[in-house]
Amino acid sequence: MRHKGIFGMLYGVLAAGLLALGGCSPSAVDEPAGTDSSCRVAFRLGGAAGSASSRMVEGESVSGGELQTNLEKQVNSLLAVIFTDADPLGDTEDNANDKFFRTVKIDLGGETIPVIDNLSFLVGDEGDYIVIFVANVDEEKDKALADALAGLKKGVTTVGEFKNLEVSQAPETKPGMLMTSGFIRFRSSLVEAVDLGTVYLRRIMSRIDLINMADGVTVTRAVLHNRTVKSLLCNDETLKVNEEYIGATEEYTIDPALTGNMDNPTKYEAEIYSYEQLADKT
Repeated sequence: MRHKGIFGMLYGVLAAGLLALGGCSPSAVDEPAGTDSSCRVAFRLGGAAGSASSRMVEGESVSGGELQTNLEKQVNSLLAVIFTDADPLGDTEDNANDKFFRTVKIDLGGETIPVIDNLSFLVGDEGDYIVIFVANVDEEKDKALADALAGLKKGVTTVGEFKNLEVSQAPETKPGMLMTSGFIRFRSSLVEAVDLGTVYLRRIMSRIDLINMADGVTVTRAVLHNRTVKSLLCNDETLKVNEEYIGATEEYTIDPALTGNMDNPTKYEAEIYSYEQLADKT
């Protein structure tokens, strides 16, 4: 959004670092056998810095020059969703041929801050895999998604079907905003260490901030048309508008009002969120 110095900014990044080591042996699909007999992958979650925010709503805060707020970054739960890698030399994820293997719930040790050390999960079998991490799946906020993830079928559900799971949790729900990582390829081995390097968790919704740099202009409200209130879990191949995902027009009262100033702009931040939606000519 832009009008005479009034800008809307989209922020959709929350970072998390991941480092892993491990060796493994075969085990049951749902409950890999003990700590020493299954492939253990250790990792660390971490944050990323950005520009500091000047105005936060109640309960929000930033620290260390970060752009993301404490509530946006909060990690209440974390799942590692693992698929077998049908073609380790091909694309990272094969939507049709990579099949679901196991979901592991990560024990966060009671922590919610986005920098958490000494986390791990068990794979259970040797082989070629890809993994994607999903944070903040909540049965109360989106029971349908939680049930769909619990119902993934080993050797049957494909990556493409996983990506197309529908998200209906309100995009502005905080804390506990839904986040995903990219797909990460690895080969588990009895004798070789696994190192996944660094990965990033990112909110699947965008944040829209208003910044008023227009001298003499005061902003008291904002109206958002075509806000998207539903999404696909991984919305990477959507080629048409889904009108069923578009919510009602939303009006936001801005209090205190934004008084425009080129040298010291006022900001309305961490209030407006929308899922991704493909634009068309209309």
